[in-house]
Amino acid sequence: MVFIMKLPLFFLDLIHFIIFITVQLLTQAIQLSPNNAVLYADRAQANIKLNNFTEAVADANKAIDLNPSTSKAYFRKG
Repeated sequence: MVFIMKLPLFFLDLIHFIIFITVQLLTQAIQLSPNNAVLYADRAQANIKLNNFTEAVADANKAIDLNPSTSKAYFRKG
């Protein structure tokens, strides 16, 4: 049996905020290392969590362009 806990709104907002900060930090990391496919794939995952699907697909495509063997980029692209 799967139990789904309802988190208080504060915690959901906090999680959303942490993921938002993660996207910002990954963006800064990409600026420092623009050819790192893993950073793009990770930012794609964070954008998926924020329902930013257009940005997520763009990041997954960029990761694939940089390194076609980055399997998680394909997974995140859908």
